[in-house]
Amino acid sequence: MTLSYDVDSRDFTDPGVPAIRARVRAAGPGSVVSLHLGHPGTLDAVPGVLDDLTTRGLTPVTAGRLFS
Repeated sequence: MTLSYDVDSRDFTDPGVPAIRARVRAAGPGSVVSLHLGHPGTLDAVPGVLDDLTTRGLTPVTAGRLFS
């Protein structure tokens, strides 16, 4: 299987938590968001990103869950 993303958080550029969260707000139903957990800002942004998505009625899932 192949997986591609349609929302690029550009978190690998270490833009800071507010920028990462703002970019992920482009996600909609069926979106796949690219995040790189090796970056400290990404790790700090994840709880807020998940809250933002959930508040908008979206259900965040892992790639593994998409394929199961």
